[in-house]
Amino acid sequence: MKKIWIIIPALFFACQNLPEKNPDKLTVAASILPLADFVRHVGGDRVEVLTVVPAGADPHTFSLTPQKVHSLSRMDVLVVNGLGFEFWTRKLLDNMTKPVVVVNTSEGLLDSLRSGHHLDLIRGRGDAGDHHGHETYNPHIWLDPCLAIGQVRNICDGLIKADSSSQQQYQRNAQLYIEELENLHVFIQNRVETWRYKKFISYHAAWVYFARRYDLDVAAVIQKAPGVDPSPRDLADILEIAKKAESRVIVAEPQMSPRTVKLIAKETDISVVILDPLGDEKNDRYIELMKKNVNAMSRAFK
Repeated sequence: MKKIWIIIPALFFACQNLPEKNPDKLTVAASILPLADFVRHVGGDRVEVLTVVPAGADPHTFSLTPQKVHSLSRMDVLVVNGLGFEFWTRKLLDNMTKPVVVVNTSEGLLDSLRSGHHLDLIRGRGDAGDHHGHETYNPHIWLDPCLAIGQVRNICDGLIKADSSSQQQYQRNAQLYIEELENLHVFIQNRVETWRYKKFISYHAAWVYFARRYDLDVAAVIQKAPGVDPSPRDLADILEIAKKAESRVIVAEPQMSPRTVKLIAKETDISVVILDPLGDEKNDRYIELMKKNVNAMSRAFK
């Protein structure tokens, strides 16, 4: 009986009609909203963009469903962040019935990261065979606009590989967007220079690359592993750090549970600022999202 309930959903979704694919466009699936926005800027009117992890979901604990796999079955290109972030990639590709160009946007960036920083590591959850059970580099590189530029270049190369006839258009679009990202970097630098406080506590290690780029100090990280709340001992250590660190701000995220953050804020009288590393349906443009985050930090850190 159990086998029937497992098979029926897969058959049901397989029978659903997909939206008709435009033969004149590449169908590109991007793992998260920021990467989808990068693809739209580089691909322009030559691409149709799908997003794998829906708005509001936590990418660290996201699971593929038969319906999601089916909806992505018409993709020509898959754009991922890499660095172990998309632990479901193999499962998705194994269900594809045609060749797919995979663009790892972190490719080639590791050497520059290693030479510039000691990278914090986060441990994946090795359960159910879906989550990586080994240590991987902190994946949140898109939150550093300078590293995002490298991701955009990799996306451009991937789209050219899939559609060489539009090479000049992709390269032109990529260069225009890179100039916008360079302007974003200058905007953030100028804002950070006005901040009186430059130390904060982060709910999880999403803002490490951002902090290092702009000489900020992450005094402590509350969530040591994705989806795992801190132990009582961890919480006690964080409270002690918070009291000694002269940090005025805890950075939380809308995709995460607020319970632990509220407890620490109450115990330490530290203010909480909500920063969104991913965006949602109303905030799906990377540059505008980053400016919104920086403006929120400005109000808290001055």
